[in-house]
Amino acid sequence: MATGSLDMCRITLAILSLILLSGCGADLGATVSGTVFLDGQPIDHGMVVFYPVDRGAVSSAKVGGDGTFELRTASKDGIKPGDYVATVSYRRGDPEPTMTEAQLDALNIAPKRYREKATSDLRFAVKPGANTFEIKMTSDE
Repeated sequence: MATGSLDMCRITLAILSLILLSGCGADLGATVSGTVFLDGQPIDHGMVVFYPVDRGAVSSAKVGGDGTFELRTASKDGIKPGDYVATVSYRRGDPEPTMTEAQLDALNIAPKRYREKATSDLRFAVKPGANTFEIKMTSDE
């Protein structure tokens, strides 16, 4: 291989490495953690999703056995600052592919209004830096 071709390969490899590394660990500007409650008690599993009020990426987290969560956006820890609507999925068991809509709905513990973005009143203003929120749901429809 000629010296010029070898140098061009090295330069190309260096540029590609910089591009790949610049996307890794990019700071989203904020972190969100917290606890999810239903009727004053922490839930023991589930999923939290934060939808931006304006355009942007959706962030989500699994809820731990103690009701706590830490949001991620795609494969990155954190979230961009802004206004969000949260939804919570909390079920008695795992859905089966053959279940009807009524059977799937019967698995839900979280009231329907909290499960859907259009009806959720769980709204949060995420500020730059660390944010901690309590997500408080009630069984009252």
